[in-house]
Amino acid sequence: MSISPYLSKLTQRGREFLGSELAIMVGAMNTDLLRAEIKATCALTTKPFGVNLITMHPQLDALIDVCVDTLRKQLQIRNGSE
Repeated sequence: MSISPYLSKLTQRGREFLGSELAIMVGAMNTDLLRAEIKATCALTTKPFGVNLITMHPQLDALIDVCVDTLRKQLQIRNGSE
């Protein structure tokens, strides 16, 4: 799977932080869109990928629940101070 050079540049820092080649940068996504993006990414690759959640997101708990429900194989939570 390859991403455009523009998207690669935009997500480079997040991918490096998450330690993965691919990342979903959630930003203002709602739970339905996040679930769809995770499922679409899983359909495109078998490689690990990161999901970057904004801790000030008003639906943070619901977004975490989506990640737990959708990414049952491996879920790693990190913060910016590590």
